[in-house]
Amino acid sequence: LYAVGGSDGSSPLNSVERFDPRTNRWSSVASMGTRRKHLGCAIYNNMIYAVGGRDDTTELSSAERYNPQTNQWQPIVAMTSRRSGVGLAVVNGLLYAVGGFDGTSYLKTIEVYDPEQNQWRLCGSMNYRRLGVE
Repeated sequence: LYAVGGSDGSSPLNSVERFDPRTNRWSSVASMGTRRKHLGCAIYNNMIYAVGGRDDTTELSSAERYNPQTNQWQPIVAMTSRRSGVGLAVVNGLLYAVGGFDGTSYLKTIEVYDPEQNQWRLCGSMNYRRLGVE
């Protein structure tokens, strides 16, 4: 179990913690390169992906992934849109970023990330704009 980013009540966090149920303890692991709250997170191929969110001033399009084996975060290509409150899911080896807020509008667009190509592309729209998709 990992707690990735978020807010401490006054500012966004880049810290990451891991819970070990055998010892019932939390421990810190490597911090993300970017402070993010309201981000999307998903696990694919033993990597944790953190996308979008919001820093102190604006919604983010940037994304990064964590390798638990090396305890390192690595940036990946940015999404095509800034998205906070974005839903992130893995389907058939692709990551789908769904909805969110770009700083001006709630979004109904969906973009898909191909980890093999390190590329995002728009792939459709929902019927309604959505923030905080789960």
